[in-house]
Amino acid sequence: MDINLDGTWTFFIDENNEGNEQRWFSSTWIEKNMNKGRKITIPSNINIIKGLEQFGGVIWYYLKLPEMPYRPKSHEYSIEFEGVNNFAEVWLNGYKIGSHEGGFFPFRFGFTPKMLSFSHDNFLTVRVDTSLSPNGIPSNNIPWFNWSGIYRRVQLLVLEKTRVKQIKIQSSIPNRSADFATIKVDYVLKNPQEFLDRCYAEQKEPQIEYELFYLGRIFGGARQSNKVLIQTGIQDINPESLKPLEKIAHDPQALSGYFSDILISEESFDEPIDLETYFSGREEYSDAKMSISEKPTKLQGDFSETDDGLFKFQEEEKLSNSFQINVKKPALWTPDHPDLYELVLQLHGIDEDKFIRFGIREIKRIKEHIYLNNHPITLRGINLHEESDKWGRAIPKKVRRRDILNIKALGFNAIKTGHYPHDISLCEIADEEGMLIVEELPFYGNINFALKTSKILVKQAIDAILMRDFNNPSIICWSIGYKLPIENRNCNQFLNQLIDYIRQSDPTRLIINPTERITKNTVSKNTDCTGIIFPRNRQKSLPSIINLYLETMFYSSYQKPIIITEFGLPYKNESNEHPLRHVLKQIQLYNAKPFVAGWFLSNFRDHRIIQEKANSKHLYDTRGLFDQFDRPKRIIKYFPRTIASRHDGFHNRRFLGMMVGKLGIWLETFVRIGRFNRENSIKKQNLNFYYKNSQGSNE
Repeated sequence: MDINLDGTWTFFIDENNEGNEQRWFSSTWIEKNMNKGRKITIPSNINIIKGLEQFGGVIWYYLKLPEMPYRPKSHEYSIEFEGVNNFAEVWLNGYKIGSHEGGFFPFRFGFTPKMLSFSHDNFLTVRVDTSLSPNGIPSNNIPWFNWSGIYRRVQLLVLEKTRVKQIKIQSSIPNRSADFATIKVDYVLKNPQEFLDRCYAEQKEPQIEYELFYLGRIFGGARQSNKVLIQTGIQDINPESLKPLEKIAHDPQALSGYFSDILISEESFDEPIDLETYFSGREEYSDAKMSISEKPTKLQGDFSETDDGLFKFQEEEKLSNSFQINVKKPALWTPDHPDLYELVLQLHGIDEDKFIRFGIREIKRIKEHIYLNNHPITLRGINLHEESDKWGRAIPKKVRRRDILNIKALGFNAIKTGHYPHDISLCEIADEEGMLIVEELPFYGNINFALKTSKILVKQAIDAILMRDFNNPSIICWSIGYKLPIENRNCNQFLNQLIDYIRQSDPTRLIINPTERITKNTVSKNTDCTGIIFPRNRQKSLPSIINLYLETMFYSSYQKPIIITEFGLPYKNESNEHPLRHVLKQIQLYNAKPFVAGWFLSNFRDHRIIQEKANSKHLYDTRGLFDQFDRPKRIIKYFPRTIASRHDGFHNRRFLGMMVGKLGIWLETFVRIGRFNRENSIKKQNLNFYYKNSQGSNE
């Protein structure tokens, strides 16, 4: 069961940051001051309120909770936030239930029903610190505007403790004809001992039932056909990895006593609990009474710190099961035919059906091309920032759908979320409308990856977004970091470990690391594609210079397909139009290069970039096809005709770029050998020094 907490909240601005000291979270303070606060609609950004357009301090939010449903001991309570920027602390009736850092990722805090009052009002308190730190996620040197506050959904969840906790679906298509597809279903049970004990007491085999439905296509939020049941089955649950259960006795009387309405035992929650995303009530066409989508978190394991301060991958103990479903003549998910399926899992004796919506599709890299369902595809995309002057980042779903439909009408088939994960509703709309997504994570600038705190924040962010978006077919690539200092040893090593971790957790998608560097990009050896941020000082170059630049990048980056993650002209505050000629020629040139697997124009809509004095006007990146008020610019009339055009004069001119690229690899090799020799020489000198000193001290 999920209870939507969106709506009218009360807020206070903590100008002197004295709320914690004065206990603004206590029931006494709330009862005394609640009526003095200002009202705000959640989800929304505080910066859309007049007078707070550039606010960057501490905010306190308050909500009187609705009537709480009573559930027995077999259920658990939690509150889920889908996005709070940037640092959130949460109290319930004066009890602190958790804190979370990171403005673009969902999190959840559990609480015991003993914290609730069934005779008085219950109050939820959230303290939000909107400031950014130099080594936070994101850091304080970001170029985009820091929209702040509780800007995504909030909900109270009541779940059975024994349930299917994680589901991930991987599909494979063995041949181009696509006569059949194999769907691998991995799921994890929460509190499986209790479920197995119930089956033992009732003399039933521990099994899970599944139903596979074909949903068809969804356009404009409406399903185009009825849901069709195409396959059912029962799978045995393998309990071999579980320890013997000691919590409940193996007799029916004790079992019924455990699952009855008994007093709640004392519980405590100090850390965020595993997140499970809900779909109930979010889709107009949903016809399930309790429709829950639970996606994976900590999919394969965890990071542990090593002696050299880095993180390594480590297996975790859990009860997981998997099974396969073969689908004959499947309807594959593509941008032109975004067909969707739904899988429902049900445990015996558990009321809540768990379902996941997905598409059957396979994305992979073969040599210098990207293949979708065993057919080559070129990404012709645009960067999309999650913001609007009217809505901030809390953009309504109908506006997001309108943006996706406009992008598709202009001839694009892909978007890149610059430079952070967007709301889950964008991914759902892209699934329905047939839009490919390269999802970018907000690891930006000169983050110090030698710090343990930074590594932990990155790891938490990766886990949260992998768990939330794993089963969305529209997401085909993870973009890890943006303009990171990969020449720094700590950054380089950690990025390579992070790529390995993501690839083990999610083998179904590609990975790129966007950079402006040519021969220093050693991280690209470990990625699936080479991500290029086209330098702004090269934007006005002649086509022959751009061609040489691309050839050099290709041959110096292990001859992998290139994805140009950002190009366009530098913004000019006094100009509201693109110099069209350069942009259109670049598109034609990229389309002519066989190893350019995709490109992304900047941007779909103008967005805020920096804030100066409190009363100054906002500055905008004006490279968008639409301005900040959603008014189209003159370049619109050149699409979609230009998107598919190409400049064939540069199709096969590779010789010079190949020589320059290989020369760059040779130079890089010599530099690394020289650095290695220098480090060894220094180590030998230090050893000799310590040896001589130790000898001298012995004498």
